[in-house]
Amino acid sequence: MYGSFVRFALWILVLGLGLAACGDTANPCDYNETDDVGNGSASEMTSFMLDKKTQTVCGNVDGGHYDSLQKLVDVDRYRVTVGGTGELVIHLDPMDGVEDLDGIRVQIFDTAVNPRLYAEGAFDKTYDHAAFVTVLPPGDYDVIMAAAARGDIASGQVAYRLRFTPDPSLQCKPETKGGFNEDLEPDNDAVHADFSKDPSFTMGPGASEMTKLTFGGGHHYLINGTVMNFPAQGGYVDNDVYAVKTGDGVNELTTRLDWDGTDADLDVALLDATTLAPAGLGVTTKMGGGEFQTFAVLPKTDYLLWVGAFDPSPTGRPYGVTVCAAHYTP
Repeated sequence: MYGSFVRFALWILVLGLGLAACGDTANPCDYNETDDVGNGSASEMTSFMLDKKTQTVCGNVDGGHYDSLQKLVDVDRYRVTVGGTGELVIHLDPMDGVEDLDGIRVQIFDTAVNPRLYAEGAFDKTYDHAAFVTVLPPGDYDVIMAAAARGDIASGQVAYRLRFTPDPSLQCKPETKGGFNEDLEPDNDAVHADFSKDPSFTMGPGASEMTKLTFGGGHHYLINGTVMNFPAQGGYVDNDVYAVKTGDGVNELTTRLDWDGTDADLDVALLDATTLAPAGLGVTTKMGGGEFQTFAVLPKTDYLLWVGAFDPSPTGRPYGVTVCAAHYTP
C-alpha cells in the first residue's frame, strides 16, 4: 500500500551549526564512542535502557577508512535496549564539518541472525537538527549510522550526537477544545498527494484554509476538520489543506492527527508552502488510532498542513490535528 512509499528511507543530511564538546552541562553524553574501527562491524554496548529517561550517544564520523565501492566514510554501530512503551523520538544534533559529507543514514535493526529493519530516519540539511519518531517492541536493537561522501573527509573527523527520548507523545497530548475549524470544504484541496509518484505532492484546483495561525514555541494548537468522500485523487478521497506559519525561534514541530473509529485511515504532512517539499510526514498504513511525528522546521516560515483521507474512508468523520511547537536546543 501507499505506506511503502513513506519517505523515511531517504539519505540523512544534517546542517552543522557548531557543536559544543561532548560532556558539557547543557547536554551531557551518556555514552561516548570508543572503538571507531571495531564498531563498523560489531556494535558498541551502550548499556542504554530506553524506557524512562533521555540518553545520548556522542560519537564521530572518522576519516581514514573510506570505502570507495559503497562511498562510505564511516559506519558506527551501537547496541541499545528498548523498554516501556517503545515509543521514541530520535534526534541527530548538528555537527561541525558536515559540509564534507553527502549524507548520513540512521537505521535501527533487531539483533536476530537475519536482522529486521525496524526504523530509519530522513533528514534535510536545510534544518539545524533532525528528528523522527518510532515505536519499537521491547528488546535489543542495533543503531547504525553510516556517513557517505564522494571521497574521504578533509576534516578527518566530524562530531555528532544521537539522542533518544522515550514517550514523546506525553509531551504533546491531544488538544480537544477550541482551535481553528475547517471552513472551505470541498474547496480546500489546494494540494493533492500520490505516493506512487515523485514528487508525491502537487498543487490541486482548490484553495488553502487561511488559519492565521503562527506556531509559537512552547504552545499547542488545534485544527479541526471533517473527512468527506469525494472521487479519489491519488488514493485519497479527501485532501484538506491549512495555511500556517512558524514563529520566531521555532525549529521543531510535533503533529498528532487523531480520529475516532477503526474504519478510516487518515494521514498528515507539513509542506513548504512554496515548493511543497515535506518537512514532516505522518503517513503510516493504519485504520484507526492516529498519526504522530516530530520533525525539524525553519523559524518564521510559511507551511501548508495537509490532511488526507485514504480510500476507502467514511464520510462525515471528524478529526483533530494537534500541533506542538518548540525551540529544540542541541
